[in-house]
Amino acid sequence: MSNRRTGGTFRFFLGLFFAVLTGASLLSDFISGEGELILRPLGQYWFELSPGSLQLIQPAIERYLHPYLWDPLIQTVLTWPAAFVFGGLTILFLGSWFIKRLRAA
Repeated sequence: MSNRRTGGTFRFFLGLFFAVLTGASLLSDFISGEGELILRPLGQYWFELSPGSLQLIQPAIERYLHPYLWDPLIQTVLTWPAAFVFGGLTILFLGSWFIKRLRAA
C-alpha cells in the first residue's frame, strides 16, 4: 500500500515541478519578448543554460541507446516551445495522479 502512495506522491510533486517550469518559461519568454509572448524552443533554453551538456548527451544517446532516439525524436522535441513541453508533462503527471486518486476513492 505504501508503494502506491509513494508513486502517487512522486507523480504529484513531479507534476508541480513541471508546472513551475511551465510558468517560469512563459514568464521568461514574455520578459525576453519585451511585452510580447515569443515562445522559445526547449533546445534554446538548454543551450543557454548548459551548452556543454547538450553537446555531450547527443553522442551518448546515439552510441549507447539508439540513434533513432536522438534524431528525429529528441531533436524534434527540442524544437518545440519549452512552455508546451513542460505544460504537456504537467498535464501528464498531474492528470495521472488525479485519475489514480479518483479510481482509489
